[in-house]
Amino acid sequence: MTDIFGDSNLEDLAHLYSKRIHPEDEATVEKITTPKNWDFTNFKQALIVCSKVGDGNKSSYYIPASHVPETIHIGNLRKYINELNDLSKQTGNEFSRAFMVDITATQLVAGKKEEGETHEVKQGWINKQGLVRALSIHTHPTSAGFSDTDYKTFIGDSEQIAMIMTLGESTFLTLKNTGSPNNMVYKDVEKKNKQIKRRIFSKRCGKFRKINKF
Repeated sequence: MTDIFGDSNLEDLAHLYSKRIHPEDEATVEKITTPKNWDFTNFKQALIVCSKVGDGNKSSYYIPASHVPETIHIGNLRKYINELNDLSKQTGNEFSRAFMVDITATQLVAGKKEEGETHEVKQGWINKQGLVRALSIHTHPTSAGFSDTDYKTFIGDSEQIAMIMTLGESTFLTLKNTGSPNNMVYKDVEKKNKQIKRRIFSKRCGKFRKINKF
């Protein structure tokens, strides 16, 4: 059974068309994603509106490349992250939880948590009409940063807009945007991931830059 995640009273999203691209759709996305620093409401609404537009047009729709935020407050997701981290610490295995957008109800809903192995875990997506894959969270018991497999899975899933990886107190988030490649070969994914990790863990970088554009 899914948990309804967050409120459903998002009146500003109610006008979105389900059968064709409309200028109002773009205007709504622009309005939600314009701030450079997103609170949790911005983040949740961005996932909902992009999923809704993508589903209605039968083509994935991502955050505008020019509007990728500098920071995101993950808000109510923290309780899920902490729960998965605690379980991962206790067992040494990876854990995950998937989040989908309910197109009809205009809500972000949480699926069940999944336990995997030391270096692998599946996502508990719910295959049901009206639900669109939007966000996944998974743990790494030992290694920080996204793995090559994480990125390959993320890029290979055209619906998913965001992925969070967590290890202890470190939380990493990657977002798809309108400039993200959709036909990257695996060796290029590995090369790009190495570049991202060098940037994140560089001593010159100071604090971790936890939002990655791919």
